[in-house]
Order: sequence, then C-alpha cells, then structure tokens
Amino acid sequence: SLIAVSGVTISFTSNMRMVRDEITGQMDDFLLTPVRKPTLFLSYFLASFFASFLLCFLTASVGIVYLFIQGGTFPFQTFLLLLSEIMLLSFFGTSLSSFVNVFLKSESALSALSALVSSAYGFIIGSYVPIHSFSEGLENVLLFLPSTYMTALLRKTMLSLPLGELKKEFGEEVYQKTSESLDASFSFQGREIQTFEMVLIVFLTSLVFVLLYLLFTYLKTSSSFKIKKEGTLK
Repeated sequence: SLIAVSGVTISFTSNMRMVRDEITGQMDDFLLTPVRKPTLFLSYFLASFFASFLLCFLTASVGIVYLFIQGGTFPFQTFLLLLSEIMLLSFFGTSLSSFVNVFLKSESALSALSALVSSAYGFIIGSYVPIHSFSEGLENVLLFLPSTYMTALLRKTMLSLPLGELKKEFGEEVYQKTSESLDASFSFQGREIQTFEMVLIVFLTSLVFVLLYLLFTYLKTSSSFKIKKEGTLK
C-alpha cells in the first residue's frame, strides 16, 4: 500500500521541478540552447521516473529485509516480479504527474495539487481503505482508474505465498474471497480481471499520458517562447 501511494506522490513532487523552472523563467534559458525540445522534456520525465523508482525500490527492500529478519521467505522470482511492477508504477506515476503539471502556472496551484494528491490519492486507489469495503457503485467507478490495478498488482505479488497456502488449505472459494477482501483481485460484471489485463491497462494509460505530455509541452513552450521573443523584439 505504501509503495502504491509513494510511486505517484514522489513522481508528483519530483516533477514539480519542471513547473518551477517554467514559473521562474529557467525553462526559457534551456530553450535557448541547442538541445532539442523533446530531449529537454524527456530529461525532466526520466529524472522524475528514476527518483520515484529508486525510492520505491528502497522502501520495498527495507520491507523484504524485515521479512527475512522475522524468519519469512521471499522467492527470487517474486522479487523480480515486484521489481518490474515498481518500474511500471513509477512509469505510470511519472507519466500522470508530467501530464497534469503541464497545466500548472503558479506556485499556489502547485501547492494545492500537492496537498490534494498527498491526502486523497491513497483513498481512491484502495491503499488506506480496501475498495471492496465501498459500495458496489463506487467500487465499479474506481475500477476505471488504472492506479487501482497498480495497487492490486503489488498486493497480489506480495501476498502470493500466503494466499497460495490459504488456497491449498481451505480451497478456491476461501482463497477468492480473501483475495478480493484484500484488493489483490477484482471482478467486473461478474468476471475476474486477469493480471495481464491489469498490466496492459496501466501500461497503455501511461503511454497515452506520455504522448500527451510531449505534445502539450511542445505546443505550450513553442507558443510561450514565441510570444516572449516577439515582445522582446518590440
């Protein structure tokens, strides 16, 4: 749950550097250099991605070390799966925050968004309160949010061993109900959403956000820089 929230909140925080550079005018200095615009925008994106990934990976590593200290086990295959999910989470968080931050133009808007994401994001993705504890209508609405599936993927991986033992001991029905109660799996219209479908939804959504981010930043900086340049010439 902590990793699912941190992957997005860290991305929003680190991505604020781009907004502040634009507010203070440092973005214009970068645009005067021979560096191409897509390269500049991708540098902000990659910096935010690596910041989110490294911090989430560190958090996960501390949790895994704690499991070993307590006498638990964590298979290497599960670790690799968790690592890939953290990468996907960081990619999603960075693409979302990059796209949203394009439309911010002031420090007050930046602070308001930061406070909103920090306080509300964990609730709508089921990190603080299980989504299955909500009403059926609200649950169906939240299933349209890709971030919800990111939480489910992480929990499914981290709980794979105990849930597997539960399935062997008590059967499929108890396993399914327990998995759903912990938001490790979801069903929509009576059909269970498969793991590959969750991954595909998150990845494609992230890809769309990246493309929109590059498009809007290119158009925005082109228009802004042109206006400032014409004003200077006058």
